[in-house]
Amino acid sequence: LLLRRGNLEAMLRDGGTRTAGSQAGNRLQRVFVFLQATLTVAILAASVLLFASYRAMLQTDIGLGNRDALTMNLSLRGPRVNSENYRRFYMELLDRLRAQPEVTQAAGVLLRPLEGSIGWDTKYTLEFERGQRDPKRVPKANFEVVTPGYFEAIGTPLIAGRDFQRQDTQDTERVVIISQGLARHF
Repeated sequence: LLLRRGNLEAMLRDGGTRTAGSQAGNRLQRVFVFLQATLTVAILAASVLLFASYRAMLQTDIGLGNRDALTMNLSLRGPRVNSENYRRFYMELLDRLRAQPEVTQAAGVLLRPLEGSIGWDTKYTLEFERGQRDPKRVPKANFEVVTPGYFEAIGTPLIAGRDFQRQDTQDTERVVIISQGLARHF
């Protein structure tokens, strides 16, 4: 900026002393130093805030365990696969995994938490409400399929009631676990 204003030949002959020692040069230098210091403080403040946010995020209880977990996708395919074979295979697999000394808990879920769209939005009615609601205004809840021990495996405590059990099948009384929010609603 100073070179554009002054006589370049005269500045070079003086060895740049007039540029460095001039009032305009000193003022411009002070402005640049001030801007550099301001930018440094802003970057430092942003770094501290990002680190604090990251640390708080790691310590936040999100309702499921996020450490020391191994997940995998597994899908059975083939002509001999039916619902009973599915159930038997997965139960035997989970039993074998739980028997391993390194494994503290093993469970299955249709879709892992925080992985895409979770479960299905399913309409539901309560026994005491049957026939009282407009069919277009029936509420929906997210429905997910899990195996017994799933909530313990992901570190989500059950507040009331019981977990699913191996004896819970399509032929026994239906069992459902609902969120605290849905329980508060009703």
